[in-house]
Amino acid sequence: MKELEELVDLGVLTEEIIDEAVSTEFPGCRSGFKNSEVTPLEGGYFENGVGYECFTPGVLNLGVSPSVLINSVAERFLERGGAVLEGTPLKGICISDSIGAAVDMGDGDEPVTAKLVLDCMGNASPI
Repeated sequence: MKELEELVDLGVLTEEIIDEAVSTEFPGCRSGFKNSEVTPLEGGYFENGVGYECFTPGVLNLGVSPSVLINSVAERFLERGGAVLEGTPLKGICISDSIGAAVDMGDGDEPVTAKLVLDCMGNASPI
């Protein structure tokens, strides 16, 4: 969860979005750690003086819904004037000192200019 909290600090996400995105919640568990080996061990580590125990709340809250995070971030990006072009083919990209990046969208379409281009197409990307 620390990674998501860092995105809250940067203003990319909110605590409410993170709460909505966590899809697997685990109340926590008791963890025990031995300092010495005692066999057989009956009872807890504290009672036997062989280690210590602690409660680890939220340690297994690993299920995060990517669709909730992506949709929320995209919505915030669009509200701030950004553009998301999903399912849009592109031919290439040209970098210029004066305008930044110009994305060639193909025949007849005006190029899109930007300071930042995120290519999420993987191995199929023409750029």
